[in-house]
Amino acid sequence: MTFFYSFIHRSGSEWYGWHFPELVKIIGDNYSYARLAKYIKNKSLLSEANLQELEELTLDEGKAKQILDAARSSMGMKASLIATPKKILLLLLLFYKQVPTFRTLT
Repeated sequence: MTFFYSFIHRSGSEWYGWHFPELVKIIGDNYSYARLAKYIKNKSLLSEANLQELEELTLDEGKAKQILDAARSSMGMKASLIATPKKILLLLLLFYKQVPTFRTLT
């Protein structure tokens, strides 16, 4: 199970990192990264209206503002240019979000 957990994390982080590479520098832990990637999806659609939800997800007002600023100046690829189909990425991130639950059951 640990190998699969690591594979899902590496794959999800790598694929989403092509779109929003700055996020991994702001958010250190894997679980929060997966939750944020699932919420953000397309970084170019983030705006001040999303700030409250980002604060709730990060539990930190400063990190939420960093994410918003990083999304505005990000050097990542546009979501439509990423070779990995968006639905596959979202499924991986959804599964990755559930892995901690599976790990406590085993």
